[in-house]
Amino acid sequence: MPIYGDANDKLAEKRLSEWYPDKKVVPINVAKLYKNGGMIHCVTQQQPE
Repeated sequence: MPIYGDANDKLAEKRLSEWYPDKKVVPINVAKLYKNGGMIHCVTQQQPE
């Protein structure tokens, strides 16, 4: 799950873990991507051939 260095990150991680107890929630800090105008979907779209 994306995290931003915000106080709500831990709460969001806790909620997702509660809603999906059989899944492992992996927080990934995307603050630098966000500040530079991109997000995970932007940096993972293009695949080399």
